[in-house]
Amino acid sequence: MKFSAVRSLISASILFLGLSFGGGVNLGSAYAQTWQNVPAQSGSTGTWQALSCNTTSNLTWQPLGCNPVTYSCPNGYVLSGQACSITILSAAIPVYGCSSGTLSGSSCITNTSYAATANWYCPSGGSLSGTTCTVSGSYSAVSGCPSSANLISGKCLCLASEYNGYDEVQVNICPSGASALLQEGMVAPGRYEVVYAVYAPVATCPSGGTLSGSTCYTTSTYAASISSYSCNSGGTLSGSSCLILSTTAASVTSYYCSSGTLSGSQCSAVVTIPATAN
Repeated sequence: MKFSAVRSLISASILFLGLSFGGGVNLGSAYAQTWQNVPAQSGSTGTWQALSCNTTSNLTWQPLGCNPVTYSCPNGYVLSGQACSITILSAAIPVYGCSSGTLSGSSCITNTSYAATANWYCPSGGSLSGTTCTVSGSYSAVSGCPSSANLISGKCLCLASEYNGYDEVQVNICPSGASALLQEGMVAPGRYEVVYAVYAPVATCPSGGTLSGSTCYTTSTYAASISSYSCNSGGTLSGSSCLILSTTAASVTSYYCSSGTLSGSQCSAVVTIPATAN
């Protein structure tokens, strides 16, 4: 049979099946569109046949040499028709919160404060005791006689008493320790006499203080001043207060997904790619 007759026969068969040529053989969406001319074999004639086809068509006729088209997916993907899909799980993004303090990233920052310790000092000298400065001093005592006595040859002379001839009249009370009484004789008729006593000059502290021997010791106090503050229990000094910065882990209040579907603390996303035709 000549080739033209064979082609006419094939065209008639294709038209019978509802198929047509269009710059080549077109078997529709159900068949592959690649055909080849098969030379005549022993006992047969040459013809056109499809190299591949899709067997999902409801056509029951298959051209000579038509092979079904199969599809495959990479490992882990699930084949669905001509597409491959895979579900990818990823960690969801946590949302943090603080029951107290200020949220910073995934941490809660809390500030507490307590009064700083004042450091006192004595700007005018002296010994510090709490918030009081004590200044100690000394100076030489002054030796002398009371105004009622006279200093004679380094001694004080005082009038102890006098007699008017009949009665003793106490004129002056001499200080304790007055000794070496001196008696004057008659200064006038009628047994009149005067009694004197002498004693060592008395050491005194005219500017105040406590006498010890020939020295006067003084003590004075004044309020101490604050030189600085310090934080004895840790923290950062701020004026007269100490600030303590503490950091604790924040708690997760919820999760969200930038893409995909949230499931607990995971995000689920389906990725689809075309299947590979075999």
